[in-house]
Amino acid sequence: MHEAVLRFHAEKTDAALEEALFSCDELLKAMARRLANRGIEYEDLYQTACLACVQAIRGFDPSRGLKFSTYVTPTVMGTLQNYIRDKQGLVHTPRSIRQDSILVSKQRASFLQENRREPTPRELADRLGWDLYRVLQALQAHSETISMDQTDEEGLSLGEKLPHTEQGFARFEQRADMKAALQKLSENERKIILLRFVKQMSQRQVAEILQTSQMQISRMERRILAFLKKEMEGEA
Repeated sequence: MHEAVLRFHAEKTDAALEEALFSCDELLKAMARRLANRGIEYEDLYQTACLACVQAIRGFDPSRGLKFSTYVTPTVMGTLQNYIRDKQGLVHTPRSIRQDSILVSKQRASFLQENRREPTPRELADRLGWDLYRVLQALQAHSETISMDQTDEEGLSLGEKLPHTEQGFARFEQRADMKAALQKLSENERKIILLRFVKQMSQRQVAEILQTSQMQISRMERRILAFLKKEMEGEA
């Protein structure tokens, strides 16, 4: 691990950065598993740990004489703890990063359809022409929030499909009542909202993933949105 980080600081290349990140993989997985019982999915924590590790690799100063493991462990653990606290508090994600997450989601869906497997962050970076850090940021944001202004294939956002109160919908993730409403949905219903409005998939793609018909997905979506509408209006 330490030697790989030293090579990165000597070479300053994406390949060296990826090698250094890979050398930390088991440690990152162990930290993510340790915190995975706090209401946050392991995959979300692992992506966050990878992002924090990239920052730690870049910020490490070899001249101080510290072992990288001594430096990276508290750095990543602190980031994970902050991530859990922030996600539970529904902290707003910057719009530029959310826009990146939409692009990553589309490339991810395209890659999955072409190759029948999930892409690695490096493969996504190559397809988008981005550096690895930017992709990891987008992947982290992708799992953090369902945005009111992400649209479906009809060009309609979740905010446009739900009713407007007198105050309106400034941001979906800032609504505590909407968070509560989502928790009342079944696992499949939450998955439909995730795939349709976060991963930007069409009803046909969602139907393929859930092994049902597009018509059934359309019906379920209408029912879910009607339920959320009632929750937002206090009628459920």
